[in-house]
Amino acid sequence: MDHEKGDPPTKKLTFDIIEEGEENGEEEVKKGKVIKFGWVEGVFMRCLLNIWGVMLFLRLTWVIGQAGMVEGLLLMTVANVVTTVTTLSMSAVCTNGQIKGGGVYYMISRSLGPEFGGAIGLMFTLANSIAVAMYIIGFCESLLDMLTFYVEDFQGITGISPSDKMNDVRIIGLITLTLTLALAIVGMEWVTRVQKALLFLLIGSQIDFCVGTFFSSNIAEKAKGFTGWNMETATANMKPNYQGETFWTV
Repeated sequence: MDHEKGDPPTKKLTFDIIEEGEENGEEEVKKGKVIKFGWVEGVFMRCLLNIWGVMLFLRLTWVIGQAGMVEGLLLMTVANVVTTVTTLSMSAVCTNGQIKGGGVYYMISRSLGPEFGGAIGLMFTLANSIAVAMYIIGFCESLLDMLTFYVEDFQGITGISPSDKMNDVRIIGLITLTLTLALAIVGMEWVTRVQKALLFLLIGSQIDFCVGTFFSSNIAEKAKGFTGWNMETATANMKPNYQGETFWTV
């Protein structure tokens, strides 16, 4: 009888513990702030920022100058085929199961195994580090060229010699890298806000580039090859003019 009388309190006590645990779990979920960017901010916008980078603004003109318009477009088509196949493979991996935190490394390690995933993840980290250096150097050189063109009597930060220009790149690059590190430490929410501003700047620069081709160039710009829309210039740029390069090295 004593045991039977003790059953109801035991059941009630167990129910109370479960109910209390559920409430605590709900409070933890509410307190833990989970940031989900979605496909626009998390995928589409970041891909556009990677595509519209230093390779587009500083390297694509060199590619066309070396390979010409026909082979240059063929080269970009081959590159697009490679990226398209890679994207389809990643889509197949993403739809094959639940993707948790870790991004590309998580997909590679779960698809190919921890050995291949670790090796590729190490190379992926190294490639991103080198890409950061490339983007910063491209930004520094473009900023110095812009200051030289638009600011009168600008003689550089440390001087006008080639070695001084290299030191200017190092100074601006160090400041840029420090600001980027501070932004990454603050959090991904602020990174996304800055990326939105950069995306609008990149879109505006491309619109400005396209509109600027319809305006006539002055004599100094024509001497540098900026002739605007010109059939003679377009015909001359159709054929390749490799100088120490080949189609595959470009």
